[in-house]
Amino acid sequence: MKRGEVVALSGNTGGSAGPHLHWEVRDAQDRQYNPLQWGGFPEIQDHVAPSLQAFALEPLSIESRVKNVFAKAVFAPKVLPGPGVATAWPDTISCFGPVGLLVQGFDRFDNAWNKNGIQRVTVKVNGQPFYQHIIDAVPFPTGTRQVSNFVDFLYQQTQGRSLQKLWVDEGNDLPMYATGPSKGRLTVEAGKVYSIDITLADSYNNQTPVHLVLRGEQPEYFKTRSAAAKSPPCAST
Repeated sequence: MKRGEVVALSGNTGGSAGPHLHWEVRDAQDRQYNPLQWGGFPEIQDHVAPSLQAFALEPLSIESRVKNVFAKAVFAPKVLPGPGVATAWPDTISCFGPVGLLVQGFDRFDNAWNKNGIQRVTVKVNGQPFYQHIIDAVPFPTGTRQVSNFVDFLYQQTQGRSLQKLWVDEGNDLPMYATGPSKGRLTVEAGKVYSIDITLADSYNNQTPVHLVLRGEQPEYFKTRSAAAKSPPCAST
């Protein structure tokens, strides 16, 4: 291939909003690469940090709780004033047991309206590295199901919100994670406080800091204690 040679033609078929061209970089093993990791594209300028739309906490075991409830809790972030402004939640969040963090956000280039994914997310707990994913290479088609599991797929389909999991599910071997033995699952103990710092970053290292604090709180109950709850009668044989 030589410089100036025609390699593709842009078009406007199907449901597109204008003439465009899909361009991908893949290797012989059909892994799809993020070309921005190599730089050298003067026509692409990016001085815009990623935007956080929401974050969430999810119980990851039957005895886990978030805000004393066995259910995912979604939070709209708030911007705190002052130096080193961070997007955060101003109050401590009560949790117990293994919990997982999730984030929803996007990134943009300079003077561009379309939204891109967030290339890198890093989590520190009490100042120590806890989790990181860097999306620079994704295997296709073998990794397609795992890519769908990277987000909370059921929540996306039912609630229309794409929350990225900041933990690694069992069986997920996508080559983009860096975690310890916990695989991003944080076990919150009663009476302890956990300072969480999340950093969203793009390929140009524009960063958005996120800060929140979790407080371990023993659940009020683990099972129904009502006297009205009866066991069903045994069926006769």
